[in-house]
Amino acid sequence: RIYTGGEGDVAAATKTEYAGGDGVALDIAALGSRGEGLHIEGKVVATRSHTVHCKTSGKYHRFVVITVDANDGAVRKRVFEGSGDARHEVDRTAVTNEKRVLTGYLSTKTTSKAHPDDLDADAAKARTGACARALLGGDAAAVPAPPRFELFAAPELVRDMSEIKPGAKVRFKTAGDSVLVESVAVVGARTRGSNYAGQNVKGGWADKIEKQKAAAAAADDGGGGSSGLSGGAAAEGDGADSDEWDD
Repeated sequence: RIYTGGEGDVAAATKTEYAGGDGVALDIAALGSRGEGLHIEGKVVATRSHTVHCKTSGKYHRFVVITVDANDGAVRKRVFEGSGDARHEVDRTAVTNEKRVLTGYLSTKTTSKAHPDDLDADAAKARTGACARALLGGDAAAVPAPPRFELFAAPELVRDMSEIKPGAKVRFKTAGDSVLVESVAVVGARTRGSNYAGQNVKGGWADKIEKQKAAAAAADDGGGGSSGLSGGAAAEGDGADSDEWDD
């Protein structure tokens, strides 16, 4: 069940009870560790605050939910290569979804073709549905059907991103095959890395960027060091304290 609040000019806030069964605690990190993840691009429809309460652990997990309509964008698979420390994401944004077709002597036209990483609505829902249901109290009817998605971001990720508002065109990367946001970029603005819900996702971008800056500074001082990006795991329980979420 989804409980709602907010009135007037106050943005709506919702709350759900985790429906994982008796004795089963909500594991946010596990939800974001299955599969490679998705690229989702589209226009923001609405935003709201959302809290998931897990009775088993007693914890409250806080998110900003961003509703996105991907009709004018794309939903694609994230692609990785290598393993261990050498594992890295392959940038396939340069792969075009257009092709030139010969229509006559020295005459061509441009037509659309499927991008090799594109996902249709059914495939996207199959990948993200389990996570969405878990965060929405097990209510399948509350999960919007693609091409509309509700994406769950850590509040600290989007706190200073005033550009995320209805009508804005935004690009997301999800943590695994889930609706948890790993990184977000507003088209024409800067990109943010994420530790969703206060936890790192596969070495999260924020941690990698800070380590890269530290390595570069050490190299400038003659201390050597590598400029490669390397991830680290954040401690369990980082982020907002449960004490802030008294009912």
